Amino acid sequence: MKDTTREVIKDDLMDIEKIILGTYTSTGTGYIRNHLESKYPKQWKAIYMELNPEGYKKLVAWEKKEAERDKKEESETKKKQKERYDSVKESWKKMGGLK
Repeated sequence: MKDTTREVIKDDLMDIEKIILGTYTSTGTGYIRNHLESKYPKQWKAIYMELNPEGYKKLVAWEKKEAERDKKEESETKKKQKERYDSVKESWKKMGGLK
């Protein structure tokens, strides 16, 4: 049983190292990774940069690419929604609405 908060933090940071190095594997590794990455974002970044600088660069590039893709998809979705709204509004006008 963990006695102190320091021990918990130490164990969490050790788990971060294991995950980054690929030595921590289990069926729940993805969940643990997401939890630790959100709980310790600064420490995660520092440890990742120290242990695997190339991997970290690839991760940052991938995250940037994903963010751009998400932004593009959101923009396209809004555009399609506006086009649909305008089309429905125009149909409604043709049927006698908003005279």
